Amino acid sequence: MDMIGLLVDVDGNSDIDWQTVLETRDLPVSLAAASPMEVAPMLETGNVVMMVLFVRSNKKEALNLLEIFRKKIGAIPHFQGIVCSDPDPFFMSDVFEFGIETFFKEENWIEEIIQFAQGIGKIMADENSAEFQTIHLHQVISRGDHKEIRKAGDVLSASRDHDFMAAYSLGNALEAMGDYNGAASAFASSQKLNRFFRPAETSLAENLLVSGHAEEALAVYGNLERLNPRNVARKAAMVSAYLENGDVEKAEELMDSAKKMDASHPKLKEAAVQILLFRGKVGDAFQLMDQLDDVGPLFAAKINEMGIKLSKMGKGKSAIALYARAHKIVKKELKYKISLNAALACYRLSEFQKALEFLDRAELELGHPYEKIEKIRKASILGLKNNRGQSTG
Repeated sequence: MDMIGLLVDVDGNSDIDWQTVLETRDLPVSLAAASPMEVAPMLETGNVVMMVLFVRSNKKEALNLLEIFRKKIGAIPHFQGIVCSDPDPFFMSDVFEFGIETFFKEENWIEEIIQFAQGIGKIMADENSAEFQTIHLHQVISRGDHKEIRKAGDVLSASRDHDFMAAYSLGNALEAMGDYNGAASAFASSQKLNRFFRPAETSLAENLLVSGHAEEALAVYGNLERLNPRNVARKAAMVSAYLENGDVEKAEELMDSAKKMDASHPKLKEAAVQILLFRGKVGDAFQLMDQLDDVGPLFAAKINEMGIKLSKMGKGKSAIALYARAHKIVKKELKYKISLNAALACYRLSEFQKALEFLDRAELELGHPYEKIEKIRKASILGLKNNRGQSTG
């Protein structure tokens, strides 16, 4: 595997000596200068393993880049760093949300980053390392390949009791496969092994919420909120937790607080859709959903829950319309659940041919046979035969 390390000039400083660090050393990780706009497409290549941000200000953009790295590569804090000689406490606290503690001083960043890249190269030379397995896992998750996700999870499970990165990555694998209780357990293990690793605690709260443990999720979120009350994504997740408890007033109060911090944050749009659905404003929710992209399991679970509710209420067509919108915006690994629920909605409407089409799509997205899909398929085929029999009779 060709390994690339991104050096990202977030502030656009013209005095950075790229030439020295990029061309004068033979490193196991090839360092490449990148603009903030180039980071996302370069991460898609599958070769990027590390990232260093040069930033004195413009923190929001820096945090956005760390979020992209976490999604595409994984929450590997010691593969990321910040060049900033005098970071203020708020910035350090925000960066710590990603587990990152490495700050390089501007006066000697070249030597420090060279050593940084050498250390990462040694870790990545071991294909059994939690870091190597984490990067591989995120590659297969981004493809929505459930067969490979399961394999990667099996490899990571052997180290979950002694390696916080392995436990955390196993949680990601289980989450991608829809085992939210198992994911919560893995994230809890990671948090116990490294109580300073904030991503594990954040993911623990989300999976507790998705699996129906809203009170426990709120307790975890509350602890994180006391440590850093400026995290907008967390406030958006807490909105969902309060809605789950039926406290819409508290949810909206929290929304207002988060909007004052960053009204454009994409997680707030997800929370706003959930508030609209909670209040029964399905049409308004539909319109806002079209602005979302790459949404995770928490939002997808709420959409599936609402679709099932509409379907059981006899509003099958509304449920199918909801699923059609949701399918466009959820992460790849979650699409099969949307397709499966759309098939169920069609089955309840006696639209058996459409149900079969959705089931084929669900199986293709899942990548392997699934007992529930086969059960609904048999029932749909039987329904189709009965319909045909009645029409010829």
